[in-house]
Amino acid sequence: MKPIAADWNKTSSTLAPTVCIVLALVVVLLLGGWGVYQDGERHSLAVLQSAVMNARSGAERTAGRVEQELLDLGADGTLSGASNWLREHWKRVAPRPDRLYGAIVDTDGKIIAHSNASLVGGMLCPAAQFEPVQGIGPDVFRTSCSTLTDQKSIEVVVPIDLGGLERGTYHSGISWNLLQERIRSSRWRSLQAWGIIIGSILLVVLFSSISLYRITHRAVALEHALAMSNARRIGEMSQLIIGLAHEIRNPLNAVRLNLFTAERVFRREAVLSEEETTAMLSESVREVVRIDELITLLLGYARPEQSKPQRVNVGNEIEAVLQFLRPGLQAAEISVIFNAPPEPVFIEAGRGHVRQILLNLLSNARDAVSQHSGRIELDLTEQDGIITLRISDNGPGIPPLELPRIFEPFFTTKEDGVGLGLAIVRSLMELGGGTIEYVPAASGSSFRIQWPLAPQRQNVE
Repeated sequence: MKPIAADWNKTSSTLAPTVCIVLALVVVLLLGGWGVYQDGERHSLAVLQSAVMNARSGAERTAGRVEQELLDLGADGTLSGASNWLREHWKRVAPRPDRLYGAIVDTDGKIIAHSNASLVGGMLCPAAQFEPVQGIGPDVFRTSCSTLTDQKSIEVVVPIDLGGLERGTYHSGISWNLLQERIRSSRWRSLQAWGIIIGSILLVVLFSSISLYRITHRAVALEHALAMSNARRIGEMSQLIIGLAHEIRNPLNAVRLNLFTAERVFRREAVLSEEETTAMLSESVREVVRIDELITLLLGYARPEQSKPQRVNVGNEIEAVLQFLRPGLQAAEISVIFNAPPEPVFIEAGRGHVRQILLNLLSNARDAVSQHSGRIELDLTEQDGIITLRISDNGPGIPPLELPRIFEPFFTTKEDGVGLGLAIVRSLMELGGGTIEYVPAASGSSFRIQWPLAPQRQNVE
């Protein structure tokens, strides 16, 4: 059962970056939405101010001309003489499309002159129908006064003075519908620009967050793999110590017993024949040699002999090891099939390590089929920059319950085996950047080892 803390840490390491990515995107969208709203309001105000400024400028000029015209006519202080002039003026200047009307209203609220002659003589609507437009000026109103126009409008009011006294007002109306179309067009252009900006920021944040997530995830995976590797290594070293004590105890006991017997013979407490003495000494020598071989294997596993990486032709190394083992294979009537690729394949590895790996695996296969009609098959291939060697035999195979332990130190199914061969092979493969695994087969055993293909270069071996 996996610890709850480990599951929580793993979940947290995956969930935290995802939450950060989502929060970053939400923040960008919220800030972008707020920016779009604020910019839209600024554009609306700018369009309205521009339209009102143009209307006010035209209304002030028209009011000034009305004042001058009345003075030239010698008016008696009333605006009655301005009606015909305003209609003619309106025809001459060809007002802009957004100008709905121009009207002169006296101090009593009566429409004295209007660009539409049919509306002259009417009374201005009550003040309640004129709503001041905030932020534009005191002389700008939103209205739908029917005596001025049949459309909703923004109206600019300019006073008309004669002799220092206000005699009336000039009213200039801007089409509300056309003004809204301009505002919508301006907002749409602003929305497009903001869409490009926000989209670009979202892409940058998204790609940056994904890259950060992948880096974090990779770092967590590497940290986990390192922890597992260290734990496995510690476990293997514990097994190594236990196995070492077990493997050395038996030969040491035999040597100690023989020395004890020899001591009694020298003290004349016991008598041995020459044959018995020779056998005792030979047994002691064999046990010491066995201990020496065991220590050599242990050193090879715990601290592999350094081998300088070089460009190695895998096919040639297989042929060399097979040539070395051929006499024993032929004597045991074991057939060997080697399927080599059409072109040589090279790896960067220690030549001594490669030969030790091949020798251990082929020796295991030889021992497995020695009691059968033995056959060993080697398949060497290269694909997508990976060199794969598969070594299969038709021996009895490995029981499924024992598969998880086959690479552990001192685990063996042989009666006289030490159990370090496959452990050393895995250690050397990992040292050279390769991998080894047992491949389930219908019969017999099959191991697959893989190395990365060496880069191409001139003057290959």
